[in-house]
Amino acid sequence: MSPPIRNSCRRTPAARALAATYHELADHLRATSVDVEDARELFARITFNIIVGNTDDHARNHAAIWDGRQVSLAPAFDICPQQRSGGETRQAMEIGRDGYKAANLAGCVERSSDSGLDAREAFALVERQIEVVNAEWHEAADRARLNAAERRAAWGGPILHESVLYGWDDARPHRRRWPPTL
Repeated sequence: MSPPIRNSCRRTPAARALAATYHELADHLRATSVDVEDARELFARITFNIIVGNTDDHARNHAAIWDGRQVSLAPAFDICPQQRSGGETRQAMEIGRDGYKAANLAGCVERSSDSGLDAREAFALVERQIEVVNAEWHEAADRARLNAAERRAAWGGPILHESVLYGWDDARPHRRRWPPTL
């Protein structure tokens, strides 16, 4: 049987979903997963959710496949960018053991050890995600059939909102010019 996540004791499934944290899920994956990369993948999903503005990243949006002995992280699903009404925002699930929930990439890298990654590895992973989102933006917008106004609203709205990058330029080893031409 799978070891319980700490917050799961004596609570309804809905209450467990509300109390779940990313760092506890990462601990659980490291203890039970058949794939040692699952905790790293979970960190990548945290930062991808932040990059694309998915703040509705509750525990029921993360699933594991159970083979009777061990779990493996299921493919990602229910990633839905949310428009922001202001600046900074928070994720639904706690990211760091210190209660950190800010939708901020530099803050995630600072807490990457809570997901089993060192900061340099986490920085490189996030930097690569930013590069891919930047490079693939036009194709993704085409596939989603976004018109010009929707593209302008999405880029810098939920997608790579400036607040997710607060502190990132100070941490990055070199500057890159973006966003892409809209």
